[in-house]
Amino acid sequence: MGNKTTSKHLYLQTILRLKRAGGKVRKIDLAKELGYSKPTITNAIKRLCEEGLVAADQENGILLTEQGLLLAEKAAERNDVLNHFFRSIGADETVASENADRIGSLLSDELFELIRQNQKSRGIPE
Repeated sequence: MGNKTTSKHLYLQTILRLKRAGGKVRKIDLAKELGYSKPTITNAIKRLCEEGLVAADQENGILLTEQGLLLAEKAAERNDVLNHFFRSIGADETVASENADRIGSLLSDELFELIRQNQKSRGIPE
């Protein structure tokens, strides 16, 4: 998974987004959404299961555990805040989105909070 923390957050966010959009999430859905091969997805899901972040249901769907859901929501929030921040400083939507995906899991909580506070003080919605 390349940078494991970044990849973990990307998988969890994607599972959360797909779940909210359509309910059941399968490995093939993740493969299509992320553009990865099914074996890559299978290996990643296996690692996430071992970490207690996802589980499989009776029909082989992928579910976020309570811990996985908390991490996914935190990662999604960081992504949203960073995306808005990057657009507020002039980045186009694609550049802002791609960089928010990459950078969110790398920022310390302190730096992320400074960015969020900066946005609030400037009246930029989160």
